[in-house]
Amino acid sequence: MRNDLYWTIKQLPEVKHLTPEQWASLTERVDLADIYWSLGRRSCLLAGIAGIIGWSVFASTSVQIAAVAAAIAFTGTAVFIWRLLLLRIRAALRLTLKQQLRGQRLPVCLDCGYDVRGGESDRCPECGALVVPPTN
Repeated sequence: MRNDLYWTIKQLPEVKHLTPEQWASLTERVDLADIYWSLGRRSCLLAGIAGIIGWSVFASTSVQIAAVAAAIAFTGTAVFIWRLLLLRIRAALRLTLKQQLRGQRLPVCLDCGYDVRGGESDRCPECGALVVPPTN
């Protein structure tokens, strides 16, 4: 299984093969704004706390070192939370894709991201996962 880093929703292999109509239908069913808002608030709060902790740990040394420590702690926490946000969005998009395309062949393997549009089999040639969701 590949472990790629994706930084935007449009980079996810599940959605980059969708037509504009399929993308619009998918984003209507997944409340991306709610996911962004809830995790964005948590991200800012946790990153702020990490920055304060970074500052307080090094406050006795010098202001410059404390500021750098706070910035590193804030940035690291923000990036970590962003990655969690994308994982949550990706899970919601996969579930919605499976429900929306029930019984139809998926354009991409949801396990490894392999483009299966040209294949004949019901299984992904890359990882062997089923690419036709059950009809029930």
